Amino acid sequence: ASEENFIIYLFNGLIMVHLFSRGTTQAMNSMPSKKSILLSLKIEKIIFPLTNVLTNIWILGIEVVIFVGFLILFNIPYTPTMIFFPLVLALLIILTTGLSLILSVVRVYFKDFQNFWSIITMALIFITPVFWYVKDMPENIAFFFLLNPLALLMEISHKLILFGEYPTINEVLYSIVTTFSILILGIFIFNKKEKKFVEML
Repeated sequence: ASEENFIIYLFNGLIMVHLFSRGTTQAMNSMPSKKSILLSLKIEKIIFPLTNVLTNIWILGIEVVIFVGFLILFNIPYTPTMIFFPLVLALLIILTTGLSLILSVVRVYFKDFQNFWSIITMALIFITPVFWYVKDMPENIAFFFLLNPLALLMEISHKLILFGEYPTINEVLYSIVTTFSILILGIFIFNKKEKKFVEML
């Protein structure tokens, strides 16, 4: 791959990792940081983690505009597959939202969990295809890494943006099923546990 292509590959991966890391980390800490509001007002608690995710969607929008500028600057040829990139970002947002709801609950019950999650988010750059190409890895190892829905979404985006390839049906189905399953699970867990938040905080 050319140096220009690698820069685009790297930028593509980083904007996706950054949204996921920022969104989940900020949402995870949203309940303890709003403790005084939770104690004084009767308000839907789910608003707090969702607000953090929405804030990061705006930041993602800015990064995507810059990313498009890089595509133009490096003369990356337009391909019809690029049209589907926003759908990948939509799945990424759904994944981030679902996991954010789960983590916001975990953080209330396990106050030191944020330290563990910070290690996980730092490791994401190395365990997702940001600096390395999936095609350069042995197939069985690549399959293992791509079980991570974030890594698979990144690989799909690389195919769409840089390689002019469409993802396989299995990749699309796996991404949709995992992201929506995590969202549904997140909503379920949050609704089940939110009544105890105030006393746990």
